[in-house]
Amino acid sequence: MLSYPQYGKALSGTERMLIDKIPTYLSWFRFRQFWQIGDAILPTLRIDPDWPYPERSVNAANDKLRGQLTEYVKIQLSERPELIEKVLPTYPPYGKRLLLDNGWYQALLRDDVRLITEPIQRITTDGITTSAGHEKVDVIVFASGFDTGRVLWPIQVTGRGGVNVRKQLDERLEAYQGVALEHCPNLFITPGPNGTPGHGGSGIFFAECQVGYIIECLRAMFDHKWKRMEIRGEAVRAFVDEVSAELKHYVWSLPGISNWFRGTRDQVTAIIPKRLIDLWQEGKAPRLDDYIGG
Repeated sequence: MLSYPQYGKALSGTERMLIDKIPTYLSWFRFRQFWQIGDAILPTLRIDPDWPYPERSVNAANDKLRGQLTEYVKIQLSERPELIEKVLPTYPPYGKRLLLDNGWYQALLRDDVRLITEPIQRITTDGITTSAGHEKVDVIVFASGFDTGRVLWPIQVTGRGGVNVRKQLDERLEAYQGVALEHCPNLFITPGPNGTPGHGGSGIFFAECQVGYIIECLRAMFDHKWKRMEIRGEAVRAFVDEVSAELKHYVWSLPGISNWFRGTRDQVTAIIPKRLIDLWQEGKAPRLDDYIGG
């Protein structure tokens, strides 16, 4: 984790003035932000098979980033160096979701805070038992994240011909461009499997791209006077095969790392290894040949 002092703060001074006075500046500012913390980062996440230190990073640029992150942690915990080993990740940067530090490391330095990293063995009536012993607690906050492997859950969806879409997704978590499901005419979802980049950007931007894609599909239906628009099964499989093959070359797919990208499954199903600019452009031009219209 790194800190970003301006995170959440209102823009002021020169930046505010430029946004207010120059019509195109806000678009350029947004592009710069997305490039710096998005597409410029993607190459640093690609696995170099000849990299000699795979236990800590996936390529030279990724290793440089690890060094910067490590130095930040050491500075934050300089008063308590014994904590550094407990919090320093053993996996390469972006092996799990990278977060911004909003005071977490400094909180560990408080007198009324203890960091316990031993595995939990069981929850008892008065506390938590770990491999190191028993801890009495008043409140347990169980923050385990979310299950990315259960798209549309718990909604029951019945597709064309009575297909149980809920069962279909449980067996094969697949969607075309992250929005279209096989056997589901006129149904578009967001975000679906392999529909979210894992290297940067924001949920708002991803939603914009996918909603834009859906709007273009609706526009095509109106233009062609279609009542039905359904993704072809072969198009879904071709898309999933292409994405799955590409994902194997990125840090998210490294074995032995528990992350939200793969959830409880054996392979990464949540994200897509494409640049933000590519997703934006693809959202404007659906490939209608991949659909059945009528």
